[in-house]
Amino acid sequence: MGGIEAKTIGNIAGRLTTLSIGAIPSFLEEKALIEERLMDIQQEIDMQGDTGRASLLKLKIKPLEKALEEMEFEEAAAAQKRIVAGTLYPMAQVTINNVNKTIADSYSPCRIYWDSKEGIIKIANF
Repeated sequence: MGGIEAKTIGNIAGRLTTLSIGAIPSFLEEKALIEERLMDIQQEIDMQGDTGRASLLKLKIKPLEKALEEMEFEEAAAAQKRIVAGTLYPMAQVTINNVNKTIADSYSPCRIYWDSKEGIIKIANF
């Protein structure tokens, strides 16, 4: 879920190189489990009404909501990470924020990043 920095990405032969920045499967699974647990507890609260059991269940919600909020923050921060390369050769498949971009040209040096305003992956020489 971090950025990538390398002297060289890809290869002169043009074999596909895949790069991905963002949430990893285990992170997404953990997030889904927390979301599912929250829904289950909320449904149980709705069924209990104003009982003491419902009050106890409400206490369980707070730490789960906090954990979910932190995970969403981490996920958003991961989407802002960058790929920095001394040389980037084609064919590279880049995924940031669940958006894919195929790199068909060489760049040297460059950075690849998510432009949140336009909702696209951009490449910039520097």
